[in-house]
Amino acid sequence: MWNREWVLKTTGSSAKMGAVLAASLLPSLVLGFFSDVFVDRYNRKIIIVGTDLLHAFDGKAPFS
Repeated sequence: MWNREWVLKTTGSSAKMGAVLAASLLPSLVLGFFSDVFVDRYNRKIIIVGTDLLHAFDGKAPFS
């Protein structure tokens, strides 16, 4: 979220802020289609445990 605020403060352009917003949402939209298929085919409990472990060890956990 900070990058959108920074773009708006730096440039003063809401169009450029919108472009940054669209670019930041695009990966979630694209990967969302594939993750639905993945989750439907495999054991959900294993997927949930795996993603929780990834969140725990992504490097941000000690600082949050």
